[in-house]
Amino acid sequence: MAHDSSCREPTFHLPVDKIQAHLEKILDSKTFCNTRRLQTLLKYLVLNTLEGRADEVNEYRIAFEVFKRENSFDPSIDPIVRVEISRLRLKLQAYIANEASDDRLEFEIPRGHYRLKIRELPYHNDGNNAASCQEKKEMSIAVLPLFNLAAEEEHVLFNHGLMEELLMMLTVEPCFRVAARTSVCQFKDFKGDIRDIARHLGVNFLLEGSIRHTGRRLRVNMRLINSISGLAQRIGTYEREMSDVLAVQQEICHSIITDLKTQLARESAAHTQ
Repeated sequence: MAHDSSCREPTFHLPVDKIQAHLEKILDSKTFCNTRRLQTLLKYLVLNTLEGRADEVNEYRIAFEVFKRENSFDPSIDPIVRVEISRLRLKLQAYIANEASDDRLEFEIPRGHYRLKIRELPYHNDGNNAASCQEKKEMSIAVLPLFNLAAEEEHVLFNHGLMEELLMMLTVEPCFRVAARTSVCQFKDFKGDIRDIARHLGVNFLLEGSIRHTGRRLRVNMRLINSISGLAQRIGTYEREMSDVLAVQQEICHSIITDLKTQLARESAAHTQ
């Protein structure tokens, strides 16, 4: 006999009223107050989780049930679900970074998934929260325009998109202070001492890199520059096959930030020794 998924029990132990209250708090926040489409998507994911159907959520269901796409929907042509899930993931990260200091629950969409993860947070007093970010000034950084080793227009557009994605992901990291793109772009063709850029922007580190396209493959090289010494250290090299542009940009940026935080932690440890 077929199983009726609408009768499934939730697969988590958290009280439903607390989850619903947390959802309303997020929807009323400054981060989400003017994002009607993302609000609808988040409510949909929470509802499916509460009804025990989180594992059934996929790209097609979201397209049909949230964005009202027709049966002819083709994700290889219409990337709306991937785009909006990515936007929602970043918005949730921004909310957590800026407005969730006293929250006891957290909503997260793991990379590569469409389901919502709900978890209960341990209690931390304000003193501990403040201490965790007291070195925020030391983590100030500017992302310099990426050096483009290809002239084709499609590659230029990809490179601009990669830089925008990297800036967006950095700004939602709670202990980073990131220089605005408009402030940085004036140094695109700068030929002088790179430490002058850091002094002008008031940052302690600069992130620079280059992108090379070869057919359907691309290689991104990133370096971290200390604003005092002017010395550069390799962050990493990231090679990908150009398939889903948005997914490739997000994956590369996530890897860059992970490696960047590792390198900055080393810098900080070396400085305190």
